[in-house]
Amino acid sequence: MIYQFKVSLKGMSPPTWRRLQVEGNLTFYGFHQVLQDAFDWDDYHLHSFSMQKRNGKKVIDIIEPLNEEPSFFSFQRTHDEHLEIISDWFFTEKDRALYTYDFGDDWEHEIRLEKIVEKEVNTQYPHCVKAMRLAPEEDSRGMWEEEPSLEEVDWRELTLAVNESFTHNTYAKHTKPDDGHKPFDWLTLIKQAKALNATKPWEKLADDQVFIVEDTEQFCYCSILGAGGQEFGLAVYLGDEGLQSLQATLLGESYPDIFLQQRSLLLAFVDRDELENDDYQFLNRLGLSFRGSKQWVQFRSLVPGKSPWLLDEEEGRILQLVLEQTIAMLREVEKGLFIPPFTDGKEFFGRVIADNDPTVWQTAHMAAFQNKQSSESRMDVELHVSEIDMKRLTKRQTNDSHILLDLFMLDLPVQDAPGNRPYFPYMLVALDEQSGAVVFQTVVTADNIEEKVQSIFVQMIEELRVLPGTMTLKAQIAQQLAPVIKRLPILVNEVKVIPQIDTLRDLLRDIPR
Repeated sequence: MIYQFKVSLKGMSPPTWRRLQVEGNLTFYGFHQVLQDAFDWDDYHLHSFSMQKRNGKKVIDIIEPLNEEPSFFSFQRTHDEHLEIISDWFFTEKDRALYTYDFGDDWEHEIRLEKIVEKEVNTQYPHCVKAMRLAPEEDSRGMWEEEPSLEEVDWRELTLAVNESFTHNTYAKHTKPDDGHKPFDWLTLIKQAKALNATKPWEKLADDQVFIVEDTEQFCYCSILGAGGQEFGLAVYLGDEGLQSLQATLLGESYPDIFLQQRSLLLAFVDRDELENDDYQFLNRLGLSFRGSKQWVQFRSLVPGKSPWLLDEEEGRILQLVLEQTIAMLREVEKGLFIPPFTDGKEFFGRVIADNDPTVWQTAHMAAFQNKQSSESRMDVELHVSEIDMKRLTKRQTNDSHILLDLFMLDLPVQDAPGNRPYFPYMLVALDEQSGAVVFQTVVTADNIEEKVQSIFVQMIEELRVLPGTMTLKAQIAQQLAPVIKRLPILVNEVKVIPQIDTLRDLLRDIPR
């Protein structure tokens, strides 16, 4: 498999980054060589990889050449970069690491996994999809800080130059032999989907009779679709994020708010004319065809801030597990088990792994349990604003103005390149409460949203030239800005609804496209 990363050189303005594709069996030492070529470093100095998120979980692991002098992180778990491979550390979107080169100049590169794709026949790997801006010269940290402007080059020419540099290095010797990993068996998943369809589960459960299936890293909240006679299938909401969107769905919140924020997997039984071309091509490659009304199988991955997409292999694995246990749960229902309608999300029946035997599944009743992901979801937001900027903010005078501030997704998908999953950008809007006038607005992408919101807040205050005496915020942006605002003399009102901004958002949705 091919792993696509966005590698950004931290501290650069405007941003300097590379979108790189490498083989999953490439060692971290080989990845080090790729990064050296991609950013035109000369490999004169020490380096280290620091894993920060693995399979969606925060980690503290260092991967570096063990025969070199210890890095600044030597007190942490350390692994040999000549032995560790990419696919053993990066699993899901947004898994990330920090690559530090030259412990004197400390050039830090943020490595973020964007997607895992099939290898293309006519592409040579490693491959640079896009390169933006030259990196600073070797040993130039002091000079760079004094003169931050770098020579601008056309990104197309730079991308070609990076790919040309890859042809002069032999990366094959830095890859491990195929470990025998087999591609996910999509036919088995579809076989299970057909088996579920045959049971007509919507005749046994309504969509609000939610049950759970335990996965290794999260709970999956499952809702059978079809009792209303319109949409047939299974919706699987993943983790705390999924549970929140499920609650919003059952409370009847309006589209597109739920649609844009949902983390779920969807299995739908549809007619042939309801399939999109990608769905049909997927089934056609597997040699499958279906007959009858609502018999064609359609899969969808829903991720907050992104357009619905086909499943990846990990999502296929989760859905296959859920289907197996859903069929088992339906057998319990046929024997008389009653699953109560969903209420507050604190009490469920579900299929869980037995404590004394991980190969045995059982049906259990759970009350007021804590999701496996909840501890991470409640972590405090970090301060991303520099101390210099904070000092500038604290020196600003405060007036008696009242600012309404909100951050919301625009229902307008953006696709960076053909084949990439489209995403929905955010819009941040500030209104003057008294006049209703827009005093600040900007559009940002969803990646590193906390850091961006704090940075934009600083920009907004610089443009306003004063600190507002009062700010009214919704919970999401209030949490993102909390580390900044708590150090400023601003009275904060946290509310659930800001009618003036909601009206503006509705007007934007109604604009013809």
